Amino acid sequence: MRLREQAGSTFWGELMDCFDCLSIWTAGGFACALGRTSRERAVLWPALSAGAIILERMTPAPPAVYIEDEGEENVLWEQQAAVVRN
Repeated sequence: MRLREQAGSTFWGELMDCFDCLSIWTAGGFACALGRTSRERAVLWPALSAGAIILERMTPAPPAVYIEDEGEENVLWEQQAAVVRN
């Protein structure tokens, strides 16, 4: 998160906003590290990126849970339990 905050609205920051874009650049680094030849690296780069995109789309996003601190433990537990049931 700190890296993203430092990048702000620059070119690099905008690349980090999109998961698909970020997966391309991340996969490039892994392809260079894992591939032995330039041909392997060229095939690994899009394959690793596509694999990351497919996994990200298949995984449901966790629900956002908001709990306001009321100062009593029972209140926090009741609010949290109500969110989990829905």
